[in-house]
Amino acid sequence: MEDVDCDGVYGAEWRGGESYMEVGAIEDIDGHSGRGWRMKELVKKCRASVKRDVWISSVTKATSRGERPISDKVLKNLLGGIKYYGCDVISQQSAPKTIVETLKARMHEPDWIVVFKSLSVLHYLMRETVSQPFIDLVLKNKEELLFLGSAEAEASAKGLDNGALIASYAKYLLAYCRSKESVNYPPLKNNLNDPYANYEKLFYRQFESMESPELVDTIPCIMSCCSQLVSVEFTFLEDISIAPFTTHLIVRDFLHFWSSIEVAVRRVYELSNKSSGLDAAEEQILAQYDALCKEAKLACFDLRCLECSKWTMPKLHGTEALMASVDNAEAINSIGSYYY
Repeated sequence: MEDVDCDGVYGAEWRGGESYMEVGAIEDIDGHSGRGWRMKELVKKCRASVKRDVWISSVTKATSRGERPISDKVLKNLLGGIKYYGCDVISQQSAPKTIVETLKARMHEPDWIVVFKSLSVLHYLMRETVSQPFIDLVLKNKEELLFLGSAEAEASAKGLDNGALIASYAKYLLAYCRSKESVNYPPLKNNLNDPYANYEKLFYRQFESMESPELVDTIPCIMSCCSQLVSVEFTFLEDISIAPFTTHLIVRDFLHFWSSIEVAVRRVYELSNKSSGLDAAEEQILAQYDALCKEAKLACFDLRCLECSKWTMPKLHGTEALMASVDNAEAINSIGSYYY
């Protein structure tokens, strides 16, 4: 992602404060001629540009009614604002706080397209942001954001047009949030020592050296998240112009989770060979993995039927085939690829 431009919306407050300090007190500005008056007006405009209305407007544009694709420019503006405000998730003009509050309101609109776009924007920001405070803020508000704050809100979501799609997508994002709370994710992208490191590769690589107790605790959470993902009602995305953006996010998540699951399950099997064999918990993990393979094959077929999705379906090895593979590299190479 590009660095935030301090001449843009996010830097306006800084520019305003800097100009204010250079010129002096507001009384001194008043004492100047027309130039001083213009400077005073510039300070006002700079300060006004960072108010919460800017972020409300951006979220509203991104989640507009009608089947227009979500604007890349608006999404980058939102990401830039989140990055610029950093740890500030409290002040009223803070981008993270305002974005979350506005998305929360948009999630309860009566128009299904607005709700669907809101889910997609939340998914995108969660996936692409480099701000851990923003992630934490979303996790804190996840149940209200994803319709589970009350029974009435959940029933209302199901009552929308394409309610099955929206409800299943919301449940997946809730599982995604819970995985963020339960699983050890690598540092966010801007904190990596190597700026070219593959973030998702770092995620699954941790399972190559993980010990059995931690694997037994971690794998069920990832498989549960992946199971919710493949339960999304993909068929509703056919012939919808806003589908490609969301399909891109879902497929990338699936490939990411599946690579991690295969590496983790192989690790369980390898450790069992070095010890006295599989215990009850490990056998249950392998059984869950086989069941997930069957679910994933059906879901991948539905995804490939979408014209907006151009990707190579993974081989989806069952337990026996996975264990027969030579090493983790072979399993990873079977994951497939995605082109958007």
